[in-house]
Amino acid sequence: MEKNFLIIGIAISVGVNFFLLYNRKKQWATDRLRWTICGLLLIVGLFFITSSKAKTDYEFMVFSCCLITPIIYNSIDRLFKKLCKQFYGRDFYLWLRYSSEIDDRLFGKNPHVKGLDILFSISLVFLIIVLPVIVLLLKQVIVKEIL
Repeated sequence: MEKNFLIIGIAISVGVNFFLLYNRKKQWATDRLRWTICGLLLIVGLFFITSSKAKTDYEFMVFSCCLITPIIYNSIDRLFKKLCKQFYGRDFYLWLRYSSEIDDRLFGKNPHVKGLDILFSISLVFLIIVLPVIVLLLKQVIVKEIL
């Protein structure tokens, strides 16, 4: 049975990034655990990129590059957290549906949510969607660089 590495890579990239996004303020989701998950995926991704299979199989190359996207996402998330702490003295509120940090009912009131909270939340969701697309668009360039 042929494995579709392209879909698996995109699913891992989007899934891990959304997992990190929605669990960013949970007690068990420490910075150490977040960086460990991202670091392990980075190591595995780099190992796969340097493998001989990645040089001949485009889908495997994209899969390998998708494993690297959580470290990029996590770095930007931590940057947004630091910027928000400078402006507001707190981490930003996740202004997304099903977030435990806002009232997401119809006509819900969220006076504690500021402009940067909304901007950073939407930017992170956009980033989660765009990172695998960038990998797909650049797969030809990535393959040429390694070969």
